[in-house]
Amino acid sequence: MQLICANLTRFQAIAVAKKASKLDRIRNDLITLPNMARIKIRVSAGVFEVSLIRVIEETKSVEVLWDRGVKREFKWGSVVFGSTEGPVQQKPSEITPESERKLYFPDTCFAYDAE
Repeated sequence: MQLICANLTRFQAIAVAKKASKLDRIRNDLITLPNMARIKIRVSAGVFEVSLIRVIEETKSVEVLWDRGVKREFKWGSVVFGSTEGPVQQKPSEITPESERKLYFPDTCFAYDAE
């Protein structure tokens, strides 16, 4: 049992080190980019090309300019470097204007207009 626990802890340490290394590599790539550089962000609706506003190291995220001038924040892991398998969309439009936004509560069976 000791051997299994020691191996598990070792594998966990390796996984943590790999993730830290990946985030450090992404950070280094992002901080070299100028303001308003075009970057790709992967979201559930696909990959979109957006403009980088700033890199936020404290939260390991980027602030980007989304469609219609809306600012959004994404974790570094959402940034896509290099080529993508599918098409890169130019105008993300999943954000609706504030007046059309609805609040949804997944544990209930209703949604209502936000005011």
